[in-house]
Amino acid sequence: MSRPRRRTEFLVSWPVQGEFHFKSASSELVLSDVYWLWIYRALLEVRDDGQQLPFVKAAEVGFRDPENLVETIPVSSRFLELLQQIPPSLAPSFDKLETSDGSLPPKPEQILTELVRLVREALAEGTIEMAVE
Repeated sequence: MSRPRRRTEFLVSWPVQGEFHFKSASSELVLSDVYWLWIYRALLEVRDDGQQLPFVKAAEVGFRDPENLVETIPVSSRFLELLQQIPPSLAPSFDKLETSDGSLPPKPEQILTELVRLVREALAEGTIEMAVE
């Protein structure tokens, strides 16, 4: 019997946002668009052996099939290293956002910490799942 995934959510109720799910075998991180797009933008120009990162490629050209809004991407120690190098100062201000649970918006460091934790867990599996809702 498998254990349920640990689920962490950083969601906003205003302005209305889409949800992006990152999943490993043991964890799920659910982020409103505003909370993951700045990470995507920070990785947009980064290359690994001259190639665009699978995370960026999936966000740009994946999710084209409305019946299947899920992409499985490879993760590597290099991807983990690149995530850890993203400066939280690149994030926009989240101060004016209204969270779905009424709490204070997360700090960029919190979001990065959770994504890094999930990718670190997924290294043994070699992939994470990204889904749009």
